[in-house]
Amino acid sequence: MIVELRLDNDPDLARYLDKGVDPVFDRTLQKLGMLARRRARVIIELLLVWRKATIDSTDEFPLDGSLASAYSAGKQAMSMPSLTSRAHSIARDRRSLASVYILCRALVAVVGQLESTHLEGDLGDRLEELVFRQVREVNPANLRRSQNRRDIQDLYVELIGKISEVRFASMSDRFIAELERDPDGQRGERRADCHSAAEHAVIEIAGVSD
Repeated sequence: MIVELRLDNDPDLARYLDKGVDPVFDRTLQKLGMLARRRARVIIELLLVWRKATIDSTDEFPLDGSLASAYSAGKQAMSMPSLTSRAHSIARDRRSLASVYILCRALVAVVGQLESTHLEGDLGDRLEELVFRQVREVNPANLRRSQNRRDIQDLYVELIGKISEVRFASMSDRFIAELERDPDGQRGERRADCHSAAEHAVIEIAGVSD
């Protein structure tokens, strides 16, 4: 549905996917979390595989002709091949962001139901690395341009808090180390934004220990 919206406007993903918008979706995530109590590894790995499959399939995603035509109508200064390519790019990016939003919401629901024993070993390490990489590699320019990306970043921080409830020591060690890491003695725009996100994450982690 989100991909089928007009391409000349950036849809607010939270309007369609945020908690409380769709009770059926919310209940589905809640049930997924309950299943994860018994099959945490299977559920989490299936979510990660689904996300990867969604990314891999975006290049083959068919774009509705009417959407491309509607987008092209307002961009007549560009050639038709360029317009079509741009329309496909927008649709792919939109689908990718929507899948990340869904993944984050699902992981928040799942991890929030787990105990420390469920995230021991490599499964917990993989989840930590996933969220840590998102904070560490955040692109400040992209965040400024897109409310959807900022919302997704907030979801990652919420996920950090949930993981920290069951893996407090390792998560806090990771983010404190990032705050202290500045090998060049300088902080560029990307590093400053990374540190800002990391500080937000550490606050989230600190709240777990209160």
